[in-house]
Parts: sequence; structure tokens; C-alpha cells
Amino acid sequence: MTERHPRRGSERKTRRRSAPVALETLEGRQLLAYTPLGFSIPDLAIADSYTGPVGAYGGPISVTVEVSNLGQSSIPEPLAQFPGSTSTADAGPSEIFVYLNSRGHGPSRNRVLLGTIDVPAIPQNRLAQVTGTFTLPDMPPPGFPTVGQTGFITLELDPNREVRDLDRTNNVLRQAESFQIVPNQPRLQAIALGLPPVMNPGDTIVPQVKVANYGGAPSNVQGPVIVQVVASQDTTFSPDDTVLGTFTVDNILPLSQAPTKNFVPGDVNLVDPPNVVFLDAVLPVALPAGGAPYYVGVVIDQVTMEVAQASHHGNGMNLQLARMVSDSGLGLPPAGVIGLPSPPDRPFPYPPFDTPTGTPTPFPTDGEPGPIELRQALRRTPNFERPVNRFPNREAHSPIGVARPQPVDLQARLAARQALRDSLGRR
Repeated sequence: MTERHPRRGSERKTRRRSAPVALETLEGRQLLAYTPLGFSIPDLAIADSYTGPVGAYGGPISVTVEVSNLGQSSIPEPLAQFPGSTSTADAGPSEIFVYLNSRGHGPSRNRVLLGTIDVPAIPQNRLAQVTGTFTLPDMPPPGFPTVGQTGFITLELDPNREVRDLDRTNNVLRQAESFQIVPNQPRLQAIALGLPPVMNPGDTIVPQVKVANYGGAPSNVQGPVIVQVVASQDTTFSPDDTVLGTFTVDNILPLSQAPTKNFVPGDVNLVDPPNVVFLDAVLPVALPAGGAPYYVGVVIDQVTMEVAQASHHGNGMNLQLARMVSDSGLGLPPAGVIGLPSPPDRPFPYPPFDTPTGTPTPFPTDGEPGPIELRQALRRTPNFERPVNRFPNREAHSPIGVARPQPVDLQARLAARQALRDSLGRR
């Protein structure tokens, strides 16, 4: 606004109006949840979720959801002050609707309801983890991704508003969980073979095998799984090769029923997921004594060859996790291998308890004491009576008991010290 100055005539000055005061923001909705009695309202929310890394149309898929109750009573409640009493911020049982969506952020009309997951009652400021397994449609609906593409799972917590909830905007999973659509077939692979680090021909071993199903269907749809530990001259199994042991597995769950946040293939988990089985031979088996060098590996097969054809590892008859067995020629004992039963008087055959590791055990001749007798004889001899001239080029020393000085009379030592002081004082 421009106006004339009252004393300076035509001089004008510009006066600026002050900016309007900013409106004060209202308090958050969480403050409105408290009443003069001092209680809060529960607030259910989907904290996190993850599904199986793969899925197949017509096959199962599992979904794990973490549901949290953000409601809490920050001020004492006059009606619930006893320990363990229920609070008005506790949420009752609810359910989660699970949908197969055509896109990660697609509209609601492009989704198919797979089922629901029951959520138990959640106290205030607590979290619950629930898991549900569903069956995908037999055929992809119109507009949905096909095999080789990415499918999406969306979640909605308590869509029918059956539970009292403060904020319902966090009841819908905004970012859909994705998975890869694969054929409805199992895919079996050996991921671990427990063998000793050193194996010689003829050793006795107890093999341990871990087999994983990375497919979208369980293995029992095509019969039991036959897992064999074999010894072969090459990395291909043939009828002439030696079968060391056979495991029969009724069923291995697919990877689609092992929900994980970040999937990493192989034996990398401390606790095996549901799609991995652990096979232990328990009883020892003997390796072939001749024909070295040869390979020891795992062969996975079923009654039908459909699994082998669906596998990404050739025809399914190749040795998986093959390890070579060769004779070093050094005569070393096996490392970590279960040997033959030892006699009762010598329970530690490798190495003998009377011989340091790496030192050959001397065999006594006729009339000479063995290493055990020499060791026992030395134990019976006191230390000061043992021979001390162990090195020929050094002078022998007398025993410790002879070289030790004898004690003197205390009165004589005091008299000698006083005489020494008197002589020094006279000087």
C-alpha cells in the first residue's frame, strides 16, 4: 500500500502489511482416543508380510503376516489397574482377507479372494504373527500374469469393521507381496551332503543329505522320492555303479509353502525351512575298497520321470554334490570317519592314547618293554631320581635334593650379621 508522507509532500513511502499468522495445527488423532477416564482405543495395523518366493496356478502358497496393536494406555486406567487385567486398548480377534492381485497397486476389481487368516486377540502394544496356506486358481484369470511372470498378493485387515479400531488406514498392505509364477510341478535338488573331509577307499562313513523342493507343488503328487548315495567312476550314475544307501521320502513341501522375506538358495539357514528335509543314514556304510579314484554323490529320482524332466539339472541321473575319493598313499587315518569297533582295552584307536599325533607307534621286540610299560615305569619313578644327563654334550648335574643348601641356625646368622655391622662402624 502506497500513501503520501505528511511532512515530505510528494514523497511517498511503501508500507507493507504483516503476513497473517499461521493457523495452529490440530492435535493428532491419537490424543482424541483418551477420555477423562483415561483409556485408549486399539489400533490394529499390518506391520509386515511375506509370502513364498514361487507359486503355481492350481498349487498351494503360504502367506505370513505380522499384525501389531499400536494402541496403548499411556495414563492409568481407573477401571483396570490390577496386574494382568484387560485394557480397553486390547484388540479382539479379527481376520485378514488375502487377495491375488493382477498388479502391485491394481484396483480392487482386478483381484481374486484366496481366503482369510484368523488373527487372535492382541493386547495393547503387542505383535502377533499368523500364517495361512491357500490354493491359487487352476487357470490364470483374465488380465492376470502367466507362468514366468510375477504374481502379487494383497492383504486387508478386518475389512468388515468387526473390531473397534482407531485408525483403519494402516489395515491395508499398500505394497503388494510378489512371487514368481512357475509350473505346477516339484523341483528337487540336493543342497548338502555331509561327508568327512578326508576319505580313503574302504573307509566307513555315515552320510547325511539335505534335499530341497524349489518347485510350486509338493513331491507326493508324483509318488515318493528316492534319494540314493552312490559311488561312481564319473559324475553320471549308471546301473554298474555302487549304491551305498537309499532314502525314501514320502513328501517334501514346495518352496511356495516356505514364506521368506529374502530368499537365498542353498543350505544357508540355521533352521531348515519347510521345503527342506534332512536325511541321516544313522548306520555306517563302507566305501568301495578298489577302483579309486571315484566319486561319491547324490542321485534323486522318483517313480515317474516328470520331476527329472522339470528339474533344471539335466536328466536327473547326474550325481549332485559329487566328492572325489582317492588314496593318498600316505597311510593316514581317516578324518572324521567312523572306523571299525575298537577292542575294550583300547577305546581310542585313532590315534593311540600312548602316542602323540603324527608319531609312529614303536612295536616292541621280544624281551623289550613296550611303550605302555615304559610310560608306567616312568610314572612310578620320582622326578628327582630320574636320570638328569639327557644331553651327552653337557655336564651332568647332581639331583635337586643334593644341590639344595642346608638351613643354618637363626641365632648364628643374627650374631654374624651384628658382627659385620660392628666392624663397619669401627671403620
